[in-house]
Amino acid sequence: MARVCVVGAGAVGLSTALCIKLQHPSLSLTIIADRFLDTTTSDGAGGLFRPDDQFIQGVDKSLLRKWCQTSFDYFNNLIFSNAAAEAGISQVSGYQLFNDSRPDPSYKDIIYNFRHLTKHELDIFPDHYK
Repeated sequence: MARVCVVGAGAVGLSTALCIKLQHPSLSLTIIADRFLDTTTSDGAGGLFRPDDQFIQGVDKSLLRKWCQTSFDYFNNLIFSNAAAEAGISQVSGYQLFNDSRPDPSYKDIIYNFRHLTKHELDIFPDHYK
């Protein structure tokens, strides 16, 4: 029997473990982590979907886009399923503000309603946001 170990019990580690197990049900899967539940980075981040290539270096952009689309579709299907309440997930919208100008993220065409704030909308926030 094949044995696989996933390091990390946050959103990425657990979703990776789930995908592996769903694809290969007969393998032995172990999850190792130094933190669990509310002590993981994922808990504090709220599971925000933000897979930017600036954080994931060394991966072909077309492959990263495919991963992003697959992940978004999976999360989106889960959000609108009967299991959403039990999983404790929901869809939320919001703004991502920066102190500097940045290129558009690689996932801008995957998520819903990506756009830049208008000058009027940006004026609501402190002056240092771009």
